[in-house]
Amino acid sequence: MLKNLILASMATFTLLVAGCNGGGDDVEVEEFRINGSSSELEDGRVTIDSAINNGEFELVWEVDDDNASGYNAYFWLSVNSNLDEDNDIRFYYVWCGEYGRCDHDDRNEEDCWFDNNLEMVCEDDDNYEYDVDELIDSLPEDLYVIIEACNGADCDTEVVPVRLR
Repeated sequence: MLKNLILASMATFTLLVAGCNGGGDDVEVEEFRINGSSSELEDGRVTIDSAINNGEFELVWEVDDDNASGYNAYFWLSVNSNLDEDNDIRFYYVWCGEYGRCDHDDRNEEDCWFDNNLEMVCEDDDNYEYDVDELIDSLPEDLYVIIEACNGADCDTEVVPVRLR
């Protein structure tokens, strides 16, 4: 009797684990790019220049949320290509879903700006400017913009190297 109970418990646990890791939970960043101040790359980096077009740049992304109801997209400025939420600066986030500010089934674009005060602001969040000076020793500065897309069960990241001027 105890043996059957243990086997039944193990089978139930296996099904639960398989269900948690199975379809419907995966998030994949399929596209992430930045349209910078110039169409030319500098050493493979997108240029974001505060002196050109008021420092405007565009975030472009598309995420496959595996038919979930949506995902959060977080955009971070980092000194390296590895996300470190304790030390990187999140300068924009948005909920992409049925009732969100962006579409979870399609490509999204967001206009942002980098200014001479070493602050970043994005169009949908223009009431708050994010101070990024703690990551900048002097301009030009080579950094990374990281997108993190999360749906509650899974997260995925992609990186674009940038040069701030």
